[in-house]
Amino acid sequence: MPDQATVSRNWRILKILVMTVVFGTTALGLLSFVPGVWIFDQFSQFRLIYPLILAICVLILGVLRAFRLLALSLILLIVSTIPVAAMFLPSRGSTADLSARPKEISISVLNFNSEFQHNDNYKSFEDIVRTREPDVVAIVEINKKWVDALAGTMKPYPFRKFVNEGAGLALFSKYPIVKDCIASFGKSHHPRMFAELKVKDRIINVIIAHPTTPKSLSGFEERNSEIDLLADEIGAISGPKIFIGDLNCGPWSSKFQKLLKAGLKDTQQGFGPQPSWPARNGRVSKFLPIPPLIPIDHVLVSWEFSVDSRRAGPAIGSDHLPVFVKLRLHE
Repeated sequence: MPDQATVSRNWRILKILVMTVVFGTTALGLLSFVPGVWIFDQFSQFRLIYPLILAICVLILGVLRAFRLLALSLILLIVSTIPVAAMFLPSRGSTADLSARPKEISISVLNFNSEFQHNDNYKSFEDIVRTREPDVVAIVEINKKWVDALAGTMKPYPFRKFVNEGAGLALFSKYPIVKDCIASFGKSHHPRMFAELKVKDRIINVIIAHPTTPKSLSGFEERNSEIDLLADEIGAISGPKIFIGDLNCGPWSSKFQKLLKAGLKDTQQGFGPQPSWPARNGRVSKFLPIPPLIPIDHVLVSWEFSVDSRRAGPAIGSDHLPVFVKLRLHE
């Protein structure tokens, strides 16, 4: 049986290890606010994880009765939680602000990255479309095999546009597409889509894009240039706008803020962060589910819209969760 000195030394070592994790996690969270640096931008994607790690450390320090260290760690936990908690606050121009306006148009949007390379679970996606009956469906990473497989389910969407280039994009709409434009960008020349939908007597601009994955410095720079271009193009469009896609960018990235400055708001605001990636069972191990950790599948809207509801999920074979949003357009 270890003597008192050994036990005391072991407790001290454990406290040092816990505080190393606390300060390391806090440092990663703070560095994630530094803009324009690839590795720091990567840190920003995992902001939901930092409060969880710090909360575990606080619990351990409570068990160890290290109350001074616990108090310090609790302060750092609160600081780390603020950017996440802020997403639960209602956005300016919320539904409550606009509910008294007499004229409005309801429109629902389903955003999904099918990950066709590894996913042929068409039925689960079809079930979501039939159950939720979205007015507009946008799919990125889609190929002709997926489009053909969905032919029966998508009959209620007579207006559609499919781009079979790169990872592929598709727009399915219950409303007429009166104008559309496809442009390529980035070194990979993958597509982005602009469409005008006629909804009752209004024209709604829908933009769909899938910027490059920032898994390397070159990918980070390419993604940033693509988001800069999208922000400039979206900012130049007049009228109501809905921007949909897998942006490979979390809401805490400095580049995401560039999109908000283009006159858009995040539909997550007021509902809290809704992580959508990764979310595929069996990717690492057959029996090991991978929980979504990062909100990278987005629906951003201009300020003419209020957001009635937003939901990410369920997992349906892809490593991305579908995102379903109900909107109201006010005059």
